[in-house]
Amino acid sequence: MVKIEKKLWPWAMFAGLLALYLLLPTKNYFWDGVDFAQSIEDATRLNASLIHPNHLFYNPFGYLIYRTLQAIGLNFRAIEVLQITNSVLSVLSAYLFFHILRATLRSRYLCYALTLLFALSATWWKYSTDADSYIPSVLFIIVAAYFLMPDRKARPVSVALAHMASMLFHQMAVFFFPVCLVGIFLQTCTLDMKRRIVLLLQYAATASILTLLTFYYSFYLQTGRADFHSLFKWMTSLSPEPGHTFSVWGNFVYTVNGHVKLFTSGRTLYLRGALTPLNITLLSILLIIVVLLLLKLARHFGELKSFLTTPRRKDERLKSLRILCAVWIASFLIFQYFFVPQHTFYRLFYLPAIILLVGTYLMQYEATPAHRRRYRVALLVAAIAVSNLTFYILPLAQVRNYPPLAVALKMNQAWPKGTIVFFASRNSDNSLVRYFNPSAVWIEAKPETMESEMQGLQAGRDSLWMETSLLDLYQATPEGKRWLDAHTIQRPEDEFIDDKYRLQFYQIKLMNDER
Repeated sequence: MVKIEKKLWPWAMFAGLLALYLLLPTKNYFWDGVDFAQSIEDATRLNASLIHPNHLFYNPFGYLIYRTLQAIGLNFRAIEVLQITNSVLSVLSAYLFFHILRATLRSRYLCYALTLLFALSATWWKYSTDADSYIPSVLFIIVAAYFLMPDRKARPVSVALAHMASMLFHQMAVFFFPVCLVGIFLQTCTLDMKRRIVLLLQYAATASILTLLTFYYSFYLQTGRADFHSLFKWMTSLSPEPGHTFSVWGNFVYTVNGHVKLFTSGRTLYLRGALTPLNITLLSILLIIVVLLLLKLARHFGELKSFLTTPRRKDERLKSLRILCAVWIASFLIFQYFFVPQHTFYRLFYLPAIILLVGTYLMQYEATPAHRRRYRVALLVAAIAVSNLTFYILPLAQVRNYPPLAVALKMNQAWPKGTIVFFASRNSDNSLVRYFNPSAVWIEAKPETMESEMQGLQAGRDSLWMETSLLDLYQATPEGKRWLDAHTIQRPEDEFIDDKYRLQFYQIKLMNDER
């Protein structure tokens, strides 16, 4: 009976995680996720329009799931399909990570605590309920890491295939390459050098050749070109995201802040005016957990000092695992220090390594004769989880805390089917409004072409609007401002402006409007 209960506990944990993810899908959508969903819904079939070099397989993968669900009568929107898929893949990641912990740490208590720390850490939890390519990419990195554990037999082809899959979901996974080389090298320490080199080359050739061939074929499908110079430019193209600057101190601050946000995040501002019975209950639970944790830390402070000396104690059995984790962390950390360190979601690629590395020291401390289990790790994990739920995940699952979505849904009620919205350029805000207003027709325009555009469209139309990016072009000149005053209706309820967002929509008066 006890054995059966032990086998059921992990499944209960993973079922609980899946339920938690599915019950609280984020409404604060990742900007790429909306574009992914729009591309999937716009595609009439599985074709090259779904290919993007930074995350090659993600849109085709999402498209297949989206169309499969439609075929069986489940008419979810693409963004909902991607969110549900990520939740499932996230739980699968936690399942594999749990098995890595169980095989290496050999402590059921630490396995449960650290798996929950991984699954309920702020950034992982948020992106597990969002539409993004990071979760499937990290899933395959964890698969590769499973095959790379020092006590396992070297399987270079399995590692190569898992690493390849990760890179095809997101290019950032390329920085796992040195981890694979070091892992295979450590696994083959009992073999002669010639054999070790052969196994390393087997991994490197398999991962590199198959990945490059897949990119080359995808590039050819999308562009019709076959020259390697254009292929390289296509593969290394970057999204027009801000932050490609370098400052030694600034990047250091971003790096430290990013690691804090990786585990715990949120804003007390979200609870302003929203102290519901649920929030009060969560705050009370959080307070109790924090008080218990502080009491245990104060009562057994001497043990804490003993734990802090653990890193100085040598443990040959854990040496290889720690080297592997250190290389894993360093490979991604060094790159991100120089490349948009403010993007915490890139740190998901080495989150498992941080937790596993910390776990080795916790296990080593547990093995000391003086150790007594005080459940401080469990209390810390519980505090982080409840804090994230209260101040981050639960608020982000509510529309009111994401103003662009609130505006998009409000315009959905204001715009009848067939409404035309003129815009000058795409950005994350107008892409969101466009996605949640699928019956509107969005037309790219410039001030110099607007008059002719409107004359050709007004017949039979009763609703023409202008969006922020086009309004900015008009408001940049005195002539443009006069045109807006004469030809548009401006209402405060059709806009939202603060220090983070700027969404404005002006209705265009038709030719036969009387004033």
